[in-house]
Amino acid sequence: MKPIKFKEQNCTYAENQPEYGNLPSYKDSDGVVTSCWELSLTERLRVLFTGKIWMGLWSGDRPLTPSLLTTKKSELIVNTDKIVSKNVKLFYKLLRKNTKDSH
Repeated sequence: MKPIKFKEQNCTYAENQPEYGNLPSYKDSDGVVTSCWELSLTERLRVLFTGKIWMGLWSGDRPLTPSLLTTKKSELIVNTDKIVSKNVKLFYKLLRKNTKDSH
């Protein structure tokens, strides 16, 4: 999987830091950062057959910030300057449901 440039991109994190690689991103006025990732053919097939995507976040032993994985840009970027708050609420609702279901 690799981060890719996209139309709404307005910043690049880790630019000129080759040890990390560039992270093309869209940062809105609330500080919410969105990036787009492209899957290789092998990764697409793996997702197709397993239905799973794993996510790793480096927290530095600090609390994690809310995160959302999606396949639909419209769940994150609307008119290139607003986050769809209903989808963030839906994310938390689904997270709570999945947490209850897994126990």
